[in-house]
Amino acid sequence: MSYYNQFNKPFLLRHFEKAGDVFLRLGGIYYNKNELYFQVIIDNQEPIDYDVNFIKFSIATNYKKASSNQSTEITPIFRYKVPKKVKGFSKNHFFVVFDKFTLDRNRVFKIDLDEMNGNRNITLMSDNQMVNRPKRF
Repeated sequence: MSYYNQFNKPFLLRHFEKAGDVFLRLGGIYYNKNELYFQVIIDNQEPIDYDVNFIKFSIATNYKKASSNQSTEITPIFRYKVPKKVKGFSKNHFFVVFDKFTLDRNRVFKIDLDEMNGNRNITLMSDNQMVNRPKRF
């Protein structure tokens, strides 16, 4: 399923975070057979390669500037073409698959992208409205 849809045109066009000229985009959220498919795009528009140290996924509370913010890491059941390195001036599309879940209005889905030996670390948060309304494959 991920193979055939990896280069689908993103339908969440304006949902991204960036560090310098490295963008972490959520291209789309899809639903099929009790599984959620997240299409993630790393777009490196800098000449220096981006070495990926880790990519973590979690569900966190969405309280603005509160000391009680908590985060629970969730493990994907399948990863398709997750990169170890993104060359300069290139993009990498990949899918991450999770068992079906939903979020209440006080929770967010969080993607943490960490660069090895660097400071271009990016955190992308998606609210419950995005996660709870996926497209069907």
